[in-house]
Amino acid sequence: MPLQLAEVTSDSDFDIIIPLLWLSYESPRIPFLPLLFPVEDESAEAREKAVQRTKEIMIHMHHADPSSHWFKVTDTDTDTIIAGARWHVHEVDPYSSAPEKPFVVTSWPEGDRRKFATMNIGQVILPRMKRYRRPHLNLQVCFTHPDHRRRGAGGLIMNWGVSKADDLGVQSFIEATEVGKELYEKYGFVLVSIDTVDTNIPDPSEDWKDMERRFKANPWYCMWRPVKGNYEKGKTNLPW
Repeated sequence: MPLQLAEVTSDSDFDIIIPLLWLSYESPRIPFLPLLFPVEDESAEAREKAVQRTKEIMIHMHHADPSSHWFKVTDTDTDTIIAGARWHVHEVDPYSSAPEKPFVVTSWPEGDRRKFATMNIGQVILPRMKRYRRPHLNLQVCFTHPDHRRRGAGGLIMNWGVSKADDLGVQSFIEATEVGKELYEKYGFVLVSIDTVDTNIPDPSEDWKDMERRFKANPWYCMWRPVKGNYEKGKTNLPW
């Protein structure tokens, strides 16, 4: 069954892509989405509300950011979207004129739950402003339906990114989970660091403890691909 990669050009594709993103992040569980877009309770209705909110925000962010490129992978035999991704193409330093304002996850009501989400997500996002100060490509998200993994969808997504980076003569960065690390290594990405979120605070409230139980942080792998993938262990300087 042939797979086809295409850039997303219609907002209607997000009706399929964003629910697929949520589904893929639930198997195995990656707590990033419900931490950003909280699910009010365990009902199907609450989950759907969070999914729709994710779609609205993602569409808005996509249109507001000229570096954003969303992709879909379709099984052409069934005309079904089975995978998706978002690449960012930065031909200049994206943080050279970034406004200095505090990062806050406003999707949670004010209080310790919002503070926890802000601390957690911030430890992943904020280091980019120091690490990625150069032209580069960044794979923000890459996902495949659990029933269609290991069919080559990830390879199509990665081929686009590394080809684009090579055409521009720039480096690439990914913040990977354990699930994706092996795939990215096949395309010339090198592990730079393994990072973990630290949400320990003195005298945490019950809300804080509940958030720690619900959103146990997994390590993430900061990975880098040098220009043209030219890396020689022990000789090539790492980016930081």
